[in-house]
Amino acid sequence: MKYIPTSDNILVRLDPRETEFGDSGLARPSVAEEMPMTGTVVARGPGRWGKKGVRRVPMTITTGDRVMIPWATGQEISIGGVYHREVRESDVLATLDDAA
Repeated sequence: MKYIPTSDNILVRLDPRETEFGDSGLARPSVAEEMPMTGTVVARGPGRWGKKGVRRVPMTITTGDRVMIPWATGQEISIGGVYHREVRESDVLATLDDAA
């Protein structure tokens, strides 16, 4: 199955989350879940329509980019047992450069 987002939506394959543990050894999900999430863009839509509805506004994020997205945004989707999140391009906080 090929998943193609609509408009200016992107599909981000989420990186595995690191869970913080307290002194007791128990996980603290409230701390871990509210941190921004990172992942890799695996699909993107064609872009949103411009103001006059004649041309599409080009997307700046491409497939393969590593991005950071807010914790409470978009729709979580499981594809083949792997968690993804579909978000709008404008919701992306930053693109990540692993070389730095």
